[in-house]
Amino acid sequence: MTPGDNTAWGELRRREAWLWLAFWGTIPVGITAGMLLGERLLWVVMAWLALVAYRATLLFKVRCPRCGKLFFRREYYETYDYSNVFAGACLNCGLRKWSDSIA
Repeated sequence: MTPGDNTAWGELRRREAWLWLAFWGTIPVGITAGMLLGERLLWVVMAWLALVAYRATLLFKVRCPRCGKLFFRREYYETYDYSNVFAGACLNCGLRKWSDSIA
């Protein structure tokens, strides 16, 4: 395993952790903001959902350490692509997520 592999998986772990933190934090933030802000709650919830969408977008941009293509996205032809953020392997070369070997 080369040092580049560890940083690639580390980046994926960080991005997944931030996404899940933002996603599962939606309810506590919404309840707290509702109690404290009242009518301004809508703006807080919209901003929070924008944060979740931004974090999901960052997760989709993770590249595979083996092939260098997007890990969670596969392009078919020029007009169709397939994305799966829950994929357990690279959608292009099949490298298993968290694998020690990239050969």
